[in-house]
Parts: sequence; C-alpha cells; structure tokens
Amino acid sequence: MSNNFRTDIQSLRGIAVLLVLLFHFFPDIFPRGYLGVDIFFVISGYLMSKIINEKINKKFSLFEFYLSRLRRILPSLLLVIFVISFISLILLLPNDYSNLYDSVIFTFLLIPNFYFWLNGGYFGLVDELKPLLHLWSIGVEFQFYFFIPIFYLFLIKYFRTIKINYFIVLLFLSSLLSNIYIDYIDGKNFSFFMFFTRLWEFLIGSLCYHFVKRSYYKKDWIIFILFFLFLFVLFNGFNYEIYNKLFAVLFAFSIICFNSKNFYISYLFENKFLVFLGFISYALYLWHWPILSLFKYYAISEIKLQDNLVLILCSIVLAFLTTKYFENKFRYSINKNYTLASIIFIFFLVITINPQIGLFKKSTFDEKILNISKSIGSNYRCSKNNYFIYGQSKACLINSDSNNLDKNLKNYIALYGNSHAQMYGYAFKEILKKINKTGIIIPLNACLPTYDLNISRDCLNKSNRNFKKVMGDENIKTIIIGLNFDHNRLENMDGIVFKKDAKEKLALSLNNLIEKFLSAEKKVILIGPLSTPKYNFPLDYSRNIFFDKKLNLSKNYPFEKFEKENQVFFKTFENKENFRFFLPHKVQCKKNYCEYIIDNQSLFADDNHLSEYGSLKMRNLLQNELNNLN
Repeated sequence: MSNNFRTDIQSLRGIAVLLVLLFHFFPDIFPRGYLGVDIFFVISGYLMSKIINEKINKKFSLFEFYLSRLRRILPSLLLVIFVISFISLILLLPNDYSNLYDSVIFTFLLIPNFYFWLNGGYFGLVDELKPLLHLWSIGVEFQFYFFIPIFYLFLIKYFRTIKINYFIVLLFLSSLLSNIYIDYIDGKNFSFFMFFTRLWEFLIGSLCYHFVKRSYYKKDWIIFILFFLFLFVLFNGFNYEIYNKLFAVLFAFSIICFNSKNFYISYLFENKFLVFLGFISYALYLWHWPILSLFKYYAISEIKLQDNLVLILCSIVLAFLTTKYFENKFRYSINKNYTLASIIFIFFLVITINPQIGLFKKSTFDEKILNISKSIGSNYRCSKNNYFIYGQSKACLINSDSNNLDKNLKNYIALYGNSHAQMYGYAFKEILKKINKTGIIIPLNACLPTYDLNISRDCLNKSNRNFKKVMGDENIKTIIIGLNFDHNRLENMDGIVFKKDAKEKLALSLNNLIEKFLSAEKKVILIGPLSTPKYNFPLDYSRNIFFDKKLNLSKNYPFEKFEKENQVFFKTFENKENFRFFLPHKVQCKKNYCEYIIDNQSLFADDNHLSEYGSLKMRNLLQNELNNLN
C-alpha cells in the first residue's frame, strides 16, 4: 500500500457512498443522503490537485493524465452499462429502453448529466425508474478531470505560480452561478446537473491540497463543530439548499485538510467497515442504483424493507467482485494496450443492443401496452429556444421564438397558471398555428395563479408579481387560466390557513382573479377540473399488463363522484360576456365513468398531467371556447 494512502479519505469515501445508498433505498429516513455526492466531489478535487501538482513541475502530459483517468473510470462503467443494458432489453418496454439507450450514448460522449438535465430531473417517480440516472455525477467528474489540469497549466503559463486566491475567485463565481440558476433560470435542475454550478465543490477539495501542504496545526475543534453541523443537515437541514451543500463540503474539507490523529476522530475514520465501503465505493455507486431501479420497475408496488436489505446486500457483493476482479485488474495488472482493446470490445457489445439495430430485440408487444407506454412523461415541455423571463416565470413563446420577442408580443393569447395550464401546450400550439397568432405560456409550477390565496405565502408573493405583470400587459387580450383543483390546504398573506373549506375558498379566489382580468378588459377562459388517476397511470398500468401482475389499478373513475367532488366549481362559474368556462371532462367522461384511456391511448403522462395525446384530444373543444369569445 502506498505511503501516501490515507485511511481517513478512504473512510470518507465510505461515508459518502453509504449516504447515497441510504438516500436511494430509504429516502424518507435519509432525505439528504444525496449530499454524499457533494463529498465525493470534494475528495476528487483534492486527489486530482494532488496528482497534478506532484507531476506538474516535472514532465506533465495532458494526454497521459486523461488516459489514466479513463483507465480508472471506464472499465467498471462500461461493464455496468453493458450488463444493465442487456437486462433492460429484456425487462423494459420499448419506449423506456429507447430512453435508456439514449442515456448510454450521452454517457459514451462523457456528458450524461446533460441528458438527464434535458430529460427530467432526479426526484420524480418516473426518474426513479431510469436505471442509469445516477451516471449524471460521473459526467460531472469527467468534465472536472478535463478542466482542472488545463486550469493549473494556465496559471503556470500566464502567472508563473499557483496561488490559492485564483481558486477562491473561481470558487466564488461557481457558487454564485449555482444560486443564480436556482433562483432565475432553470430552478434546481440546471444547478444540480451542471459542472460549472458544481465546480466550487471540487475547488474546495483543491484548496484542501494547498492548505495541507502548509502544515496547519490540527484543528480538532473545527472538525467536531462541522461534524455536528453536518449531522444536523442530514436529519433536519436548511430550507435554502446551498447551506446544506456548504456544510457537507466543509465537513469533508475539515477531515481531509486537518488530517487529525485525535482518538475519537481516528476511531471513526479508521473503522474497517467504512474503509471497506471506501474500497468498493466506485463500483458500489455504479451498481446500487440500476439494481434498485430495475427492481422497482418490475415490482410496480411499494418495495418492502426485506427487499431493500437484500438489494443492498446484492449491490455490495457485486461491487466487491467488480472492484477486486475487474476494476483493480485493469488499474494495476493489465497493460494499457489490453485495457484499450477491452474497452473497445465492451463498447461494441453495448452497440449491439441498440434498439434500432435490434440484434436481441423482442419481436412482438401488445399494441395497447405500446400505446399507453408512449404517453409516459409526454406532458408538454417548452423548447429551450422559446424560453424568456416573464415576471416570476420562465415563460414559453408559442408560434414564434424569443429572438423576435418585441416584434411578436402584440395582441397575444396567454396560457396562465401552473403545470396544469402548461399541459395543454400541445393543443394551445395547434390552435395558435390554425388562427395564425402568437401566444405565451406563463407557468408558475407548484403554485396557483390566484393572488389572494395560494398553497403558501411564498407562492402568494410569486403569483402576485405575475398577476401585476399580466394586469399591466396591454398586449395580453385573452387569458386561458389552468390549474389543479384538488387542494385541501390554502393560505392567505396573513398566514391564515384554510383546510375544511379549501375548495370553496379556491373557487372564490379564482372568481376574484377572473373579475380583475375582466375589469382590465381582458377576455378569460377558465379550464375546469379533470378526473385524474392519482397514480402514475401510463407507467404503472402498462407494466401491470406487460408483467401480468394483476394489480387492481383503476382505468376510470365514477362520473357521479367526480361531479360531486367538484360541484362547487361547476356552480360558481357560468359562461358570460368575455368569459368562458371550458369543461375538459366532457371529452373524458362518457356515460357513468371518466376514462383514463380513450382508443387505447392514455390521456395522462403521469398521475395528474395530460399526455400529448390527452392534450391534443382537448384541442377542438378549447378552440370552440376561443371562437365563442370573439
């Protein structure tokens, strides 16, 4: 073992991977275990800076550095990708497998984080069933490996020295960029997945290396304080996510930087179990998520505790075998040429299970299963080129693009509300094309469009800013309001909470909103309620048929119950001059039931948002209501 080997860093790796495991298998108990990834980034920052600085004054080769990183990362990564892709080819429905294979291609390009940023996120149910979702962090690691030696070489060439103040400036800019994106541009998703919004965490690790060289006195009291603060973050946390990340990376910084020999600290960080987890941490990270994800995909129903424990044990065993007999062989025993040949061989093995090539493809699928599964996650999303900031929202320009913003935003139609307004985007877009008009979607996701009552006071502040912006916008002549109606808790600006009569209060609040718009000489359409499945319908229902699970999953809802639950809205709103109450349930509900499937196609993309098919199914009726306003 190298004299440079540090048991405390190996244990820190073990803690990091353990936190990630606990978060993925027991998210309700360890809701911030994802901070283990932030700890990994700090460790990487330290180790890469150490490797580069030990060679940079001698003969440093960028090519050799990159090759060594690929040799370290690719063999186990490609093994896991091949095994999981092959199992997925048998287990996944065609649409799901095609999405998985797209993520494989992005991983081969070393940018899987871009794929998962563009195709969802990390915290929704559908995302839990993406077997290679966790590879986003490998993409961020790759991008750091590419960047950091170039940064060091740049400093030496142009400044002839490496000063930590350059790292501090870049660290500050990265953390600032992360917060700007969270608040203004793409919410948590962009900040979560992108390299430059994560760079500050790696640079904390780089600072560790430069501080360690200066032989600071051991600051055990700092380690203890940061350790307990980190424990607080894990089980309680702060509302502002940057603080949670900050204390996670500072905890890792204190362990690496101060290298304490204190008995209590050494006892924890020389723990054999943590050292073992650190030894297999990379392979364990690679294996555990696809094992869990594919099991969830097959099980459909909630996973039991004993299943989770068995899956964790399987992950650990696989990780140990992979590390000892595959990863370490390529790392230490097998020569570079054989390593390269093996990587190319595995690469081409993965190519053979491309769904377009179809060498191992299943020949037949039930048409109903295929049709329903195509609706998974197909709710409307705006093109990135059509985004622009409008009030508190990332608005979406329809039937034009943001380059012609000033020219086209005159006498336009607005689709206004939350994601339950945006889900009508497909129908809205087709209608605008037909009548040759420009429109915008102004969504305030997770909040209601109402200005006097909302889900929270934070939502009230945001919705009020949007409301004032729309009221003062003379170019908006017609507003289509869309929202979800199923709420059992609302709050006003004084902090008064309404629960028992939440629906009645929502109806009154919507009426106030509509009257304000009408008084500003705007025409208004209110989109009424739909009967929603309340479980991820296309995902679960298609798998239930495919795996012949015979689970009791409903495909419709009694119309009488739906009508009774929403009676207050049907009584409150009536068509009048410049106002129409659009009733989408008239498309969905026939005779005694409100259906979730029409003509073997799913109306829904998930548990409560319309699919592309469902949205387009509403087009004619919505266009009739627009025609009735003119």
